[in-house]
Amino acid sequence: DSMTMARLVYAPINPVLPPPIQAEPNFTKFWVNHRNWSRVVHKAGTLDGARLLESGQRYFLAQCSLESTYRMLKPIGYELLHVEFFFAVFAHESVAKLLHRHRPPYAKAVLGNLPASASKAPTPFEAWRRGWYCAPLSRYALDLEARASFDPMWLSPQGATGSPSFCRFLRNFAWLNETTLSSTHSCEAAAGGDDEGGQPTARRGDATDVIETVVRERLRAVWAQDVAHPVAKIAPVMPYADRVHRWGDPRQSSCSLPGAQGCICLPPFRGPACSANDEVDAGADRPFSAAIAYVLERGACADGAALPMLALALQSLWSNFNARHDYPILVFYTDMDQATRDSVVSASPNRVWFYRIANDDHSGASSNAILRFKSSLLFQHPAVASIDFLWLLDP
Repeated sequence: DSMTMARLVYAPINPVLPPPIQAEPNFTKFWVNHRNWSRVVHKAGTLDGARLLESGQRYFLAQCSLESTYRMLKPIGYELLHVEFFFAVFAHESVAKLLHRHRPPYAKAVLGNLPASASKAPTPFEAWRRGWYCAPLSRYALDLEARASFDPMWLSPQGATGSPSFCRFLRNFAWLNETTLSSTHSCEAAAGGDDEGGQPTARRGDATDVIETVVRERLRAVWAQDVAHPVAKIAPVMPYADRVHRWGDPRQSSCSLPGAQGCICLPPFRGPACSANDEVDAGADRPFSAAIAYVLERGACADGAALPMLALALQSLWSNFNARHDYPILVFYTDMDQATRDSVVSASPNRVWFYRIANDDHSGASSNAILRFKSSLLFQHPAVASIDFLWLLDP
């Protein structure tokens, strides 16, 4: 109800917890304890470099996660701009559009006549990835990750609710009671001797395989969030520096799209240079190549109606068929933002590739235009040119 609203908000966060993990520590309880500890240390004259480092570590580990901060500020009109190590920067909706004009995706949208979704605010995970996880200096910033015993399992797109390592972190740094830990975070009662120096609980099965699976799921979500280059009409695309480079294997990428000057990655290849092979064992010995395709109508994702239908379709497809075969999923769309692509990828273990349909290939929203793409232009697309069998499904 205040008469004034801050245009920019720099909110301290705990950068160790990636979205979609939600954590709201009891900072008041932490601060009272910290103040008493600080007085004792100063009085005793034992405040050395190690204790000062510990003080800084505990201060940021007692902050809310980025996802929780985002969910607090979004309902009152704030959009996430970016993450700067220990701080998340938000802008009020009255100035957010103006500030988004300076983000690279906006410039790409203006120059390449791409959909407005390319200039929208980044998803919390994308902002966290760019501002913390992929920043070289974050490994050395107060040694937070080592202090928090960062677990790669936290990278799961499903979050870390109930995870033993996450519950251990909350007990050590969040100052929450057992009732809150149980009801909010599904944490089991602490076992004897479970303190800050304790080691992570041994996982059943091969821990390395489990971690690799989680990281692969998150990587697929990251690959799905690539935005188009301004001169390209479909996504994902390669950066200009990579695009002008001579590619030795034409099976990994294609730069010969009609009316487009960008490049796309062809299944099973991924990444900004199309060098990551996302092949699976299920298709290694197949004497043929096959894929499953979905063509989304114009505006289907703008109103949000197609998202739950497509997510449900992918879940059903995986449970009843694709878990045994793991065929790549090709999704052709005209308007789909990063958050939607992330949600679609996270909905099932399917390997999903997204391709934006050029305006010339899918003009208008009429049934004739949709049928034209499905009946002819789809099969001329480089992503399906080398595929022997294509299964076209409706979400």
